[in-house]
Amino acid sequence: IVEWHRRYFAPLCGRPLDDPRIGLIEGDLCDLLLPPAAYDAILLDTDNGPGMLCRGPNARLYDEAGRQRLRRALTPDGLLAVWTPDGIQRWLGA
Repeated sequence: IVEWHRRYFAPLCGRPLDDPRIGLIEGDLCDLLLPPAAYDAILLDTDNGPGMLCRGPNARLYDEAGRQRLRRALTPDGLLAVWTPDGIQRWLGA
């Protein structure tokens, strides 16, 4: 997704990923250490969950414990946004 953005969309939107204020982490969110109140935004683009297509390994992202883990990683004004086939779901930070 990141490469797709850089190739096709970056020239159209001012190359936001080149902004020195932006930190981009690519990886399995379930494997990443998430310090408390460290992120202003967590943006997930996934092809499954939290609705009808949620697969077993990813279910832990969307259950209450998973959402709480992500909320704790957000700053007080932070935002978790999840794009899914069901539409965009948003949760606010602590």
